[in-house]
Amino acid sequence: MVKANSDQNNEVDLSGIPVATISFQNIIENINVGVSYIDSAGVVLYTSPAFCKIYGVDKGMCDNLEVKNFFAPQMQKVLSERIQLLQCKKDIGSKQYPMRRYDGSTVWIQAHSTPLFDEDGKLKGIYTTHTDITEQKNIELELRTLAQKYQNIYESMSDGFFTMDLNGKILECNKCFAEMLGREISEVVETMHAEVTDCKWHDLEESIIIPQIITSGNSVMYEKEYIRKNGKILPVEIRVHLLRDLEGNPQKIWGIVHDITSKKEAEWELHRSNQELAEAHLKLQEIIDEKNKYIVKSEEYNQTLKMSLAEAKENKIDSDRTIFKKISNEIIPLLNKLKKCSDVDKLIVNIIEEKLYGLIDSDKDIPLTEGRMTVSEHKIISMIKSGFILKEIAKELNLSEHTVYNHVGNIRKKLGIRNKKINLKAFLTC
Repeated sequence: MVKANSDQNNEVDLSGIPVATISFQNIIENINVGVSYIDSAGVVLYTSPAFCKIYGVDKGMCDNLEVKNFFAPQMQKVLSERIQLLQCKKDIGSKQYPMRRYDGSTVWIQAHSTPLFDEDGKLKGIYTTHTDITEQKNIELELRTLAQKYQNIYESMSDGFFTMDLNGKILECNKCFAEMLGREISEVVETMHAEVTDCKWHDLEESIIIPQIITSGNSVMYEKEYIRKNGKILPVEIRVHLLRDLEGNPQKIWGIVHDITSKKEAEWELHRSNQELAEAHLKLQEIIDEKNKYIVKSEEYNQTLKMSLAEAKENKIDSDRTIFKKISNEIIPLLNKLKKCSDVDKLIVNIIEEKLYGLIDSDKDIPLTEGRMTVSEHKIISMIKSGFILKEIAKELNLSEHTVYNHVGNIRKKLGIRNKKINLKAFLTC
C-alpha cells in the first residue's frame, strides 16, 4: 500500500461534507455498506468500518492511502476515467468492479460515487458507497458455468430435444432434432408439432398422450413417426414432460426423441427372415410328406419283391433238389462203374465225383463256388493255377508257409474236396 503525502490529520473533519451531520455519521458507521471519501488527488481521507471489513484492513491503515491501491492493475485506467468524468460533473451511475483487498485477493464491488465541489465549482472530493457482491458474482459464475455445461450437453446430445407451448407450437430445439427432420433449427422453431408428425398419430397424442402429461406430468415412452422435409417417414421413440410455473400452472412441454430407424429396419429384417423360414419349413414338410408316401410305397414294393424272391428261391431249391436227386441216383452210379474200368483216367473220374458231391452237399442250399472265397484265398487260387508252389506263394504274399497252408485247407473245404488225394491245381484247372 502506498501512502500519499498529506499534511492533513488522520481525523477527517466530516463537517466539511454537506451530508456528514452527526446523525448521518452514526448511520454510516453502522451500516453494512462500505463508505469512503477521497480528495481530488485520489487520497483516502475517510473509510467506514464496513469498508475496512470489505477490503480486509484496519481503519488506521487506510488513512492517506492512494485509492489506486484498492484497484487491480488492469483497473487503473478505469479509475482515471472515472475521476475525469466526475470532474466534468457527469453522472457515472452505479458500476461493478473487481477490486483488490489488502491481502491481494479479489473482491467484487458494486460502487456508486458522488462528487463534491467547492464554491468555485472545482472537484473537492468523491463520496463512494461500496457493496460487496463477491458471493453474487461467484453464484453468477457458477450459473454461467452450469448453463454452458448444459448448453454443451444440449447441443451435443445424440437424441433430439424440443420444447413446445401448450398449443403445440415448437419454441426451441437442439441441432439433433432439427437434423432428424432434415431441417435447420430456424425452420423447426415456431412450427406446429402436428405439422411434422404423421397424421395417423394425431389422435393418439391428442386423446392419450396430452391428457396423460397433464395428469401425471410426463408420458410413457411411446413410438410415433415424424415427417422429414423430403417427405420420408422417420420412426422415433419419444417421451414428453410437463413444465409448470412457480404457481404450479402448466407452462410448456419438453420432449426427448430417439431415432429408431435402425431398430425398425432390424425388426423388419427379422420379420422377413422369420417369414422365409416359415415358408422354407412348410416346403420342407411338404417334401417330407411326399417322401414318406414314397417310403410307404417302397416298403410295399419291397415286401412284394421279397415274397417274389422267396417264391423264386423256393422254386429254385425245388428245381435244384430234382437235379441233385438225378445226379445222386443216375450220374454217381455211372461214375462208380467207370472207376472199375481199367482204361479210364481214374484221377479225372475222382475230380468229377468230388465236384458232383459238392453240388449235392445236403448242408447247403446253393452249391459251393469260388465266389465265397476271401480276397487272400482268391489270390492263392490264382497263383496255384499259375503253377506256384506253397513256398513261393508264401514268399510272394509275404505270409508264413503255415498261413498259406491254412488258406489252402479252407479253399479245399469251400470247394467240397474231401479226398486228400485230389490235386488242388488239377481240380482248379479242370
